[in-house]
Amino acid sequence: MSSLLNLLLLSSPSVKIVVLKVIQHIVKISIPFEVFEEAVRVLTRDEKSLAHRILHKVQPKAKFANSMFIRFLFNYLLSLRSKMWSGADAESDGQYAVSQAVSATLRVIGSVRAADWSKQVKEEITNALLTVESLPVPEADAVLSLLPGGEYGGVTAGDPALTSNDEVVTVLGYSSTWKPVSELIKPGQGRSEYDKVLQSLRLTPEFTDAKQMALALFYDKEQKQR
Repeated sequence: MSSLLNLLLLSSPSVKIVVLKVIQHIVKISIPFEVFEEAVRVLTRDEKSLAHRILHKVQPKAKFANSMFIRFLFNYLLSLRSKMWSGADAESDGQYAVSQAVSATLRVIGSVRAADWSKQVKEEITNALLTVESLPVPEADAVLSLLPGGEYGGVTAGDPALTSNDEVVTVLGYSSTWKPVSELIKPGQGRSEYDKVLQSLRLTPEFTDAKQMALALFYDKEQKQR
């Protein structure tokens, strides 16, 4: 676990996102929480390391004092988001997507019952929201990102979503060249035609323009032929 967290700090954005996906799955299979706490303890014992600075030098109002693992992830999220809001700082391409993956990981942690993680995350979010107007903008942004759909950019490509008809779909991306479904997908079209249609839509993974519409894939478990 320490190696995964170290890879999260030192690798490219694409690798960071993969690492976070792996961590999410590890959290879901209910590995003892002590494993995560010990991993952070090992990773941050060198006072000159980046991991130590993230855990101890980043000082948000949301402390997550009862878990080093959650505090480390939130502080890392805040360090990424702070650079996004700074006119004097810059981040490499892809780091905002990394911050979204960190937010998603914290939401997964908040959904599990082990070690009172869920209770701690909910309490910290609630306390932060009660004073959100007094929070620095980067921290308010980071806190809001822990709410499903609350982060800037909202739902991104690959995320599951719920339609107004309570249908579960997977978001493929956003497009300003969208067409009504009757024109987009016609009866009798094969896979190659579908691919051409998707390519012509010029999809982006995040919502960036008011003219864009979300393109989603629907799968009906009860009627697979749909």
